[in-house]
Amino acid sequence: MINPKDYIKNNQLKIIVKPNSPKTEIVKAEKDRLRVNVKAPPEQNKANKEII
Repeated sequence: MINPKDYIKNNQLKIIVKPNSPKTEIVKAEKDRLRVNVKAPPEQNKANKEII
């Protein structure tokens, strides 16, 4: 299982977000960032709010 805490550097967490996904989940860990699928659409900050 991917632990997001392992990717926090200098109090920052780098992510790449894919909105309109079937479900919200961390799908992949890369060298210095996480890939996150988000169910919410990319409109009116819905995807941003879902991540927070």
